[in-house]
Amino acid sequence: MKAALVLYALVLHSNDRGPTVFPSRATISKFSGVGKNSITKSLKTLEYFGFITIHRIKMGKTFRNEYEILRP
Repeated sequence: MKAALVLYALVLHSNDRGPTVFPSRATISKFSGVGKNSITKSLKTLEYFGFITIHRIKMGKTFRNEYEILRP
């Protein structure tokens, strides 16, 4: 159930330019109502079952995650 809420939060951030979104975990938590630790588990579950792909993007000295929403 939590994974479905996290996926819904990601979909809310998608637009016509493509399936890749990059909300922070705090933003995902705000939109899904799921705690930050559960978000990590949910993202791994969604990736395992083929709903998303997670890309780590280097931004200067730090990294950010981009989430590609996969469509059937």
